[in-house]
Amino acid sequence: MKDQLSWFQYPFITVAAIATIFINKQIDTPVFTLFILLLILLKQVQNRWISKKLLPLFVLIETVYMYWLNVKFYGILPILFLSSLFTIFRLESKKARLFFIFMQYVFLNTLLFQQPPELLLAANLAYVMIVILLWNIYSLTYKQKDMTHLYDQLRGKHYEIENARKRIKEYAVEVENMAQIEERNRISKEIHDELGHKLIRAKMMMEAALPLVKDQPQKSIILLEQIRDQLSDNMETLRKTVRNMKPDDTKIHQYSINHLIEQFEKNSNMKIQYEMNGLPYPLYPSAELTLYRNAQEALTNAVRHAEATQVNIYLQYHPSRIEFTIFNNGKLPNNNIKRGLGLKGMEERIELLGGEMVVEVTDLFMVKTKLPRKLIEVQHFNERSES
Repeated sequence: MKDQLSWFQYPFITVAAIATIFINKQIDTPVFTLFILLLILLKQVQNRWISKKLLPLFVLIETVYMYWLNVKFYGILPILFLSSLFTIFRLESKKARLFFIFMQYVFLNTLLFQQPPELLLAANLAYVMIVILLWNIYSLTYKQKDMTHLYDQLRGKHYEIENARKRIKEYAVEVENMAQIEERNRISKEIHDELGHKLIRAKMMMEAALPLVKDQPQKSIILLEQIRDQLSDNMETLRKTVRNMKPDDTKIHQYSINHLIEQFEKNSNMKIQYEMNGLPYPLYPSAELTLYRNAQEALTNAVRHAEATQVNIYLQYHPSRIEFTIFNNGKLPNNNIKRGLGLKGMEERIELLGGEMVVEVTDLFMVKTKLPRKLIEVQHFNERSES
């Protein structure tokens, strides 16, 4: 924008020079043309090669030079001060801009002091109008530059947040995988150290009893009874290990959607219908907990804000994803949906698992959650390969 506006100063110089040649018949045209060309050269140097730090000095030189041209050649050269405004507004310092604007305004009125009032008024109006116009244009330019800078910063922060979200999601999956590996190692060590040794001992006792069956049947019977007792003890050890592997029933019940529905129906007058479709497959605990928390938040909002009396919950297992849909018959929002802490929390939990959440308002208020299967399904290939 600044480079484009700087070219508007040359028409002012051209008009002022040509008009001065026609008005002042006594002027030495070649010499005057040379001085005008020097002014244009000074403008070119300012626009192309002068740094911002040296620009105020060149503006001062230009102002003094234009004042000298007016004193020497007369005519309508005060128009030159209008062209200089385009250079003044390139200055970064607001104080410097105001100083040179005031300085040239004084020079302009000094040169036109003895001219007719109509000409003096027209020159002042033209000068003030161009100052106001350029001030607004350059103010908008600086604001646009600031907005572009802020937008770039905001976009950079967005990329940082997106990368952090991806890292957190990957870390959550890795933590669950490590927890599963650690639990497998614990179980395998327990089976190896306790059950494995007992089975080996039983095998050795059976190998010792087999040769005694014909020659010493009584002694072989005693060994077989000991093996029987040993196997009973091994079975008890196996049952104990399986019980330790199984989560506590109270914890399973704690995050059960059926239990959640039971509690809400018990503590409110709301009727809740829950339906599950498709072929279920095992999910990561984080996915199960996310579905539970989102259902809890949706039911709470239905009671607290919508005053709903009917809520429907649908869990659909698809081959590539699961869909968890909740809608109620409560009061609908009048304006655009404002996502408070509850909805934002639901959305953040879903995004951490690589899914998405959609809120729709038609005749009913509906919240639909989609989770990709590949990120939330518990994989069993490790167990199969190990077995």
